[in-house]
Amino acid sequence: MTDRAAPEEQQSLNEALYDTIAALITETCPTTMLRLMLDGAQRALNIHHGLAFLHGGHLHAAASHGHFHHLPLTALRDLHHEAQALTPVVSAGHLWPTTPVSGGARLMVPLSADGALLGALVLERDDPAFFTPPRQRFLHELARQGGQAIGRAQRLIALQDSERRARRLVQNSPVPIATIHRDGVLTEVNEAYLNLLSITRGEVARGDVNWITQTPPEYHAPDEAAWHQAVEQGSSGPYEKIMLSGTGECIPLEVTLTRAADGPQQHVVGYLRDLRPQRAQEAGWRRHTVELQRDLDRQAQAAELEASTAELMARANVLEGMLTLSRDLTGDTRPYQLIERAQQFTLDLLRTDAFVVYFEPDGSVWRPRAQLGDLGTPELTRAVQAGLPLKDTVNLWIPWQSGHPYYQDAYDHAADTPTKQTGHIRTTATLPLNVRGERRGIFAIGLKMPRAWTRLDRVILEAVMHHLGLALERAEQTQTLRYRTHALERSNRELEQFAFIASHDLQEPLRTVASFSDLLVRRAGLASADPKAAQYAQVITEGTARMRTLIQDLLTFSRIGVQSSPQDATDLLEIARDVQRHFQQTTRGASAIAVEGEAMVRGDRAQLKQLFEHLLDNALKFRAPDREPHVTVTAHRDGAWVQCRVTDNGLGIEAQYLERIFMPFQRLQGREGYAGNGIGLSIVRKVAEWHGGDVQVESSVGVGTTFTVTLPAAPR
Repeated sequence: MTDRAAPEEQQSLNEALYDTIAALITETCPTTMLRLMLDGAQRALNIHHGLAFLHGGHLHAAASHGHFHHLPLTALRDLHHEAQALTPVVSAGHLWPTTPVSGGARLMVPLSADGALLGALVLERDDPAFFTPPRQRFLHELARQGGQAIGRAQRLIALQDSERRARRLVQNSPVPIATIHRDGVLTEVNEAYLNLLSITRGEVARGDVNWITQTPPEYHAPDEAAWHQAVEQGSSGPYEKIMLSGTGECIPLEVTLTRAADGPQQHVVGYLRDLRPQRAQEAGWRRHTVELQRDLDRQAQAAELEASTAELMARANVLEGMLTLSRDLTGDTRPYQLIERAQQFTLDLLRTDAFVVYFEPDGSVWRPRAQLGDLGTPELTRAVQAGLPLKDTVNLWIPWQSGHPYYQDAYDHAADTPTKQTGHIRTTATLPLNVRGERRGIFAIGLKMPRAWTRLDRVILEAVMHHLGLALERAEQTQTLRYRTHALERSNRELEQFAFIASHDLQEPLRTVASFSDLLVRRAGLASADPKAAQYAQVITEGTARMRTLIQDLLTFSRIGVQSSPQDATDLLEIARDVQRHFQQTTRGASAIAVEGEAMVRGDRAQLKQLFEHLLDNALKFRAPDREPHVTVTAHRDGAWVQCRVTDNGLGIEAQYLERIFMPFQRLQGREGYAGNGIGLSIVRKVAEWHGGDVQVESSVGVGTTFTVTLPAAPR
């Protein structure tokens, strides 16, 4: 069992405490507040059996879980006596003792305010060792703040009871009452109503005034809602509104509408209360309440305010420093320089005579890799520089093994090095530095003045370690990215060099072969003297031409993606229309192509043009022999993407070849009937993927084929 909680558990307990206290702040009912506390403890600790009881005039259970349901009153009294016995222990600041029960342990959590017992939480788990000190501290803090909140709520209820007693004096006076028809006509009113609104019974009888005319327009909707509630549920409940008196005065009222007991559904009875005296009285009560509360809490509030102010100022300073530190750490990629920045921030934060040393394990010793601050004695300096024993230096070994910070308010000199070397050190903190989940070293802090590490101190120091670990991880990632970027740039240069060679050096022998074979045919007169030799020369010429086309296609394929990422907004279908016009100029069946609509994408116009050239060329090339070709190009936007469909009525593709057609130099038809090298669809897919999209195909043999290209849409 350890006195420290795991970081994840401690974080979870802190969040549960914060959420529960936040819920208590908005609640004013002590019973509900106690139920919230029990629910918060049950969620945070997964309590199997729990009970919350309150002693406020009479003993009663506010909430229960597990076998505490339907607890007899005698058992509840016994628990109350047990809580009374524990109250002095709570006041002294000690942790509560656990009580063994069958198969587990029970913990009594008394709640008190101003030294008086208010009630208790009773928690049971089937694990005898479940209530560890960290969990008890969580419950102690929950009980302390919850007890204070319940105490304040009880004082407020007492004040509110006093206020309600005063309000009843007003309510006992004659109440203005009116029976109101659905259309606002007042069918019956009493004298109090007439006197309140300064109207006469004759005005009511003649219909000169009614409920609607006496109500400003902004209150018609609340009246309507209250009317329906009264008719459907019997009463609207009280609500506030303004009504106009006969003299034009705006009178604030509290109104309750009830369904007429014996009358038709078109009538309700309205009970009015003049809020003017109450508003004045409430203002007086508020002043009295504030003064009384100030008298009761002046001393406690003064101390709490002073502590809160100091903590808020400390937090503000720390947040500002952490922001600067995070910005500084982000801009540097040198590991030990980053560590020194974190060390300097720590020293500035502590504002005392201290030193910070960063150690890393090296074989059987700890080696100092970065240090700020004077170690205090030459002997300690020499010992640190020579390397401290790995496992015998307990102050460093414990956090290295556990992975958790190790705080010593009073430094144990005998545990590490001879006292003469460290006798001037009073307080220490050693924290593991983790990068990508792996421990790299230990951040050791030594103070030459006594200091108790507060919760805020620990949160700040651990936050420094967290940010430093992230900064070191970013630094390593940056170095890796730089290396990969350099390698990619080198690869691109080599690719460009290859492209140059392919476009020049590799094509030069082809031109030579083609030229000399042509000369051989013409000068030797092979065309007439030896037709067979002329045929061979023609094969050579055609082969070199195909080789040249193959090299050009391969060069085009390899150049896709060498450029920077596409960013320009481009009309995709306008590019398709340009390709259509090009086919028209070359008499390649442009009349068979229909382009409809418009769609803006982010992309490289030249490469998108290549995409459409190959798609439309294939659609026209592989036409069905028994019908005229017809190709449609459409596009529509779908959220952040644009889908473009190219549909033809050509030969179609068998299902087993739908993936093969995108592989370079794969042909489904022979060269005799269809030109090309089988790389066009490979270029289409590479262009689409380079733009961050993809291409899919659907086809039926003898019916036609549809290619669907998905590309990122341009911002609207």
